[in-house]
Amino acid sequence: MDRTHRIHSSCESRSQMTKPIMGLVVALALMISMYPISAVSQGTPNGSFFSKKIYADYNGEFRESTPRDDGLYHIDTPRLIKKLKEGAINTHLFLIWDIKTNWDDFRLEFLPAAQKAKIDVWLFLTPPTENNPPPMGEKYEPYGDDYITWFVETAKLSKKYSVLKAIVIDDFENNEDFFTPEYLKQMMDAVHSINPNLAFLPVNYDLSLSPSTPQSLISTAFVNKYKDSIDGIVFPYLHWQNKDSLDDEESQILMNSDILNGKIEQFTVNFPPNTPSNSGDYSAIAKTVKLSYTSKKPYHFKFRVSDNYDGPINGYHKLQVLIDNKIIWNEDAGGVPSVRYVDLNLQPYIKNKKKFTITARVFEEKGVSNWDITVNWDLPAGHWTFNERGALQGTGIYYPAVKNFKIPLFLAIYDYGYGGIWVPPSDYVYNANIIAHQYIMNNKIKGVIQLNLDKRENSTQFEIIKKLYKKWQNIFGNNSMEVFLDNEEADDIDFQE
Repeated sequence: MDRTHRIHSSCESRSQMTKPIMGLVVALALMISMYPISAVSQGTPNGSFFSKKIYADYNGEFRESTPRDDGLYHIDTPRLIKKLKEGAINTHLFLIWDIKTNWDDFRLEFLPAAQKAKIDVWLFLTPPTENNPPPMGEKYEPYGDDYITWFVETAKLSKKYSVLKAIVIDDFENNEDFFTPEYLKQMMDAVHSINPNLAFLPVNYDLSLSPSTPQSLISTAFVNKYKDSIDGIVFPYLHWQNKDSLDDEESQILMNSDILNGKIEQFTVNFPPNTPSNSGDYSAIAKTVKLSYTSKKPYHFKFRVSDNYDGPINGYHKLQVLIDNKIIWNEDAGGVPSVRYVDLNLQPYIKNKKKFTITARVFEEKGVSNWDITVNWDLPAGHWTFNERGALQGTGIYYPAVKNFKIPLFLAIYDYGYGGIWVPPSDYVYNANIIAHQYIMNNKIKGVIQLNLDKRENSTQFEIIKKLYKKWQNIFGNNSMEVFLDNEEADDIDFQE
């Protein structure tokens, strides 16, 4: 989440993210009211930390109206704490970035006040790609790019102030060369030697942000790479092709939750430039499914597929699904949308069969001379195998689901806008949170975070969030709950066998 800085006339300051319907709302409200709610428990890292639902906000701090002796405007901690309490915000993500006194304001003033007010705190750090140049002095104050020291000093504070629960690092996907698994393990080993319960959550995004880099965004590849050192993911939501729309919020939540809970296998094809191919070349992944009985009910095969070509040319790279070598789904790469959520009813193709083989592949209908492409398949977990031919040999990579491992997901909403251009209207903020809360209740996400919530007096945004947060905590409390929403009379094939 890149950011620009803006100073209000009252000397308040806030950082602004630069990357980041009513019928739907009524329908979701009815769904929640119609289905029973029961308490559940879910084994997660740092179980006590994730035992309550998170109703949080990020940044949107207040500055004092006059500078101190150092000439700088410090965080107005009493005013910030007062607004957090008023807004029923149970967790605050405190940003260290824009002024070099932020760290001292955090450790000497805000943390003691948050401890007294019983508000949980997550320290929010920026990565090396965002650390220069904020108006911080000569470096990212005080520890620069030494994240082991950042983490160690935070762990020490967390032993003194129990409300300090987690560390978050922004835009982690752009900094994987710096935060290698080995370096991150050193960071977390140092933390856990002081406080085993201090959590770490990177910020990462949905595949739709950048289909060219499917292994770096929230993905099975990312989970495989970092699973030993992360305790959750902060996931900022936007419909990246149409920021005013909430049409894919549900799809993004469900897919990313499934990825982090070991339900998705990833199959990525990276076909390079300046490489000729021939008609019939392919890269495929296949699985044989045994059926214990036959049924006339639908059998669902749900998957997500994306590619990074959005031009008009077709008839070359094909995306296909086959049952026993019969093509049942066939589309060109490219066009809009580049991310497709597909739900196929396999029943017409598998009736009277005791077993069948399902295949997902990139297929060359016509050969190309220079047309590179990245295709990503997110498929139900199971025992998939490779099969490649011709120029596409060696282009496919398979990432198995991380079995028996659950990583909590926290949804963040861009209340203050994106890029200094798009600013959401009030109904967007309301509706985005209503949708999010359905999936908090359904245990798909563990909480919601307001990004740069406007907490000034007479803020419509703040009044919306205050009413929602108070209502949800008064009605549902902070225990984990689940709403049972699946009422389909259909048989889903168990691809995990």
